[in-house]
Amino acid sequence: MSSKSPDSQSVASLPRNFSQSSKDYPSTDTGTGERAVSHELPLVNDTVTDAVNDTNGEPTIPEPDLIFTHGRGSKLSNEAIVAFTEGWARTQTTLNFEDTGDLNRRAGIFRALMLAYPSTTSLGGRSMGARAAVRGSMYSPPRKLIMFTYPLIRGLDERFEELLELKSDVDVLLELGDSDAHCHEIHLKVVRQRMRARTWWVRMVNGDHALWYDPDEKRTALCNIAGQIAARWNVSRDPELTELTDANQPTWTNWMAPAAEPARQQTTFNNNISNQLLSVAGGNFTFNL
Repeated sequence: MSSKSPDSQSVASLPRNFSQSSKDYPSTDTGTGERAVSHELPLVNDTVTDAVNDTNGEPTIPEPDLIFTHGRGSKLSNEAIVAFTEGWARTQTTLNFEDTGDLNRRAGIFRALMLAYPSTTSLGGRSMGARAAVRGSMYSPPRKLIMFTYPLIRGLDERFEELLELKSDVDVLLELGDSDAHCHEIHLKVVRQRMRARTWWVRMVNGDHALWYDPDEKRTALCNIAGQIAARWNVSRDPELTELTDANQPTWTNWMAPAAEPARQQTTFNNNISNQLLSVAGGNFTFNL
């Protein structure tokens, strides 16, 4: 399965029968004296011609399939997030919110938005926003998490405890660059094996934590495809096929099963006890690794 960008002005896309539109919604009070701004890219089916109006004569806002937020040092205008969101919005709806608070504050905003949109099934974010989504999902209805990069380590600080707390009925999609200094591939593999939640991994070749690619058109195309893949995963996924590679160009592999662990050669140790002062002197024992 592949899709290619024919020129720099177009973005690679999966087959679709939908069109998208965007709308900014007024900022809302978060209850702490600050305001959170939301931006939504709702999906509009081509066959729909009339919007359903509410009692005030305003078009109703569609329930989002995904609630999503940005990272610590970026905003919703981040090019990677914009491209990801546009790719997602080809077939799914998303509500993105912007806030510069800490993890607990953003987790609280996730929970508040879930009360406003109770049919939402997925939470997600980029980098720190993904961590906030994990916290916001605790003891909450959504059972799907979409992580568009995740800061698993920062310096000597490891950040996987919350991932290990996720229950077995939670599905997690990790879209990560294989050159991400904050989420090494070997470290990620160990954490995935320890998690109770089911995980899927999209490996973005040569992608760093910011998912910078040169030229900018390439970054837009790859992040747009990542959004499309995430939207399809949100609808249907195979628990046996859990890894996919975005091959550093607008093409991608099919979902595949994880590679089998290589066979390990057994090592045998023979130990002889020769100290005559010990009661077991002259004995020996053997163990294998």
